[in-house]
Amino acid sequence: MTATSLSQVITLTDEFWHDVQWWCDFLPSWNGTASLLNPNWIPSPEFELFTDASATLGYGAFYKGHWFANTWPTFITNDPLYSIAWKELLPILLSSLIWGHLWYGLRIRFHCDNISVVQIWKKGSSSCPRIMQLVRLLFFTAASNNFHVMISHISGFNNDIADSLSRQQILRFQRLAPQADRVPTKTPDLCTLLTAPMCDVVPSTSHNKPATTST
Repeated sequence: MTATSLSQVITLTDEFWHDVQWWCDFLPSWNGTASLLNPNWIPSPEFELFTDASATLGYGAFYKGHWFANTWPTFITNDPLYSIAWKELLPILLSSLIWGHLWYGLRIRFHCDNISVVQIWKKGSSSCPRIMQLVRLLFFTAASNNFHVMISHISGFNNDIADSLSRQQILRFQRLAPQADRVPTKTPDLCTLLTAPMCDVVPSTSHNKPATTST
C-alpha cells in the first residue's frame, strides 16, 4: 500500500512482519560476505535435477541419482487451501533444502509446468500466505547457501522421471533411471517444516560457506 499523505496511517500486515522476521533470522547467521556467482544459469535437465507434484497423490524430485517420493499427508489433502501451485513449489524447496549445500555459487533454473509458480517466483510475492511461507523459505535457503534460483516454464519439457516419483510409480521410475539410488533420500518432516523458524529448518552450518562438491 502506498501512502498518499504524510498524515495517512498504514496498518502493517502479518505478511510485513513475516518479511521482517526473515531478516531477523538471516542476518545473525550471515558471515558478512557474498561470493560472485557463476554468470550462467544452469537448466535443471543439464543439472540432472527434476521436480514434480501431483494434485492428489504426492510429490518427488531427482538429483544426480538421488531422489525422494512422498505421498501427501491428510492435513494437506483435506485442506483445499493447499493449492496445486503450493504443491508444485514444495519439491523445489525441498530439493534446495536437501541438496542446496552442493550448489554454492551457482545459478539454478528449475523447470515447472505450473505458470502460477513461475509468475509468483518472478514477482517474489503472492497473495496467498501459505505460498509466501514457501517462497521465503526458498529465498532463505538460497541466500544461506549462496546460490540463485530461477523458475521457468518450458512447453514440451520431458519430466517423466519426476512425474513417476510424484505419482508414486517406483517401478516406472527405476526403468527411467536405472542408476538411481535404491533407497530414497530422507526429507524434512512437513509439519516441522511449516511450523519451525526458518533458522531451524535450514542447516546453520551451511550459511554462506563454500561446500565441497562431488563430480
